[in-house]
Amino acid sequence: MKKFILTIAVFGFIALHVAAQGNIRLQFNQTGKFKIVQFTDLHWLHGSPNCAKTIATIRAVLETEKPDLAILTGDIVWRLPAREPWTDIPRIFEDAKTPFAVVLGNHDSEASTEISREEIFDILSRSPYFVGEKGPADIHGCGNYVVPIRGTNANIAALIYCLDSNDYSSDPRYGTYAPVFFDQIDWYRQQSDKYSAANDHKPLPALAFFHIPFPEYNNIIGKENTVGHISEHVSAPQYNTGLFGAFLEKGDVMGVFVGHDHSNDYIGVELGIALAYGRVSGADQGAKAEQGGRIIELHENKFAFDTWIRTPTVKELEFNFNK
Repeated sequence: MKKFILTIAVFGFIALHVAAQGNIRLQFNQTGKFKIVQFTDLHWLHGSPNCAKTIATIRAVLETEKPDLAILTGDIVWRLPAREPWTDIPRIFEDAKTPFAVVLGNHDSEASTEISREEIFDILSRSPYFVGEKGPADIHGCGNYVVPIRGTNANIAALIYCLDSNDYSSDPRYGTYAPVFFDQIDWYRQQSDKYSAANDHKPLPALAFFHIPFPEYNNIIGKENTVGHISEHVSAPQYNTGLFGAFLEKGDVMGVFVGHDHSNDYIGVELGIALAYGRVSGADQGAKAEQGGRIIELHENKFAFDTWIRTPTVKELEFNFNK
């Protein structure tokens, strides 16, 4: 990542982004809030007139909400040519001066003859506002990493786990989609232990972002407190490797945010963990609802957040989580 210095004044409601050893440092603002926007399933088709509509949607959400961090949760680029969009999309966030992270989806792999997942991260790393990384080379996937959020006292106060949910299963017994693999789950558990140990052996409030939902998303359908649209089935791997169970074991992840199923944008709670879909952001796909993003506002030193859907025209589907 290129070294740079970025200084933004803090005026109460604006969170701090400063250069820290060549990387952007993300920090709760003076009121103890940190705002994230999740964009998902852009399905960017290079040369399509709908790209302008997608850009307009993202810009409208960024201008209205002024988030401290944007996270793109997969199926970002659709079909060939695939290389150009990975230089075009970061410019949206650079123009808005908004740090951004990326996890990849199954469609992002389909142009692998032209560009690999590793090469995608090489291109993204050229942007001074990109806060992601390839992650360990010795486990499945590309884009397994942690984004720490610092508190008003400058200590790490919250974590964002970004995971590669991979793409397609190589074994038809396990269904269409591959799971998050055991070595990735082991990596998560090690990261959780490391950050908890540094926090007087107490778990830090955390969120997890990836593309393909896991099977537990089926469990919140029909629950009284589930909020949002449930318009298609959960396209999860049939092989459940236990990522949700690892989150329960470690006690840090309070919310999980995915994409993949375009017509779902619901959120509910399963065993004390919020499971949520984002709102589809791209104009080149078939979702029924207006394109937009999901906003998540963290509260410092609390296992709590507020979330809602923001489109260019409305704020809707508000949900408050307090563990």
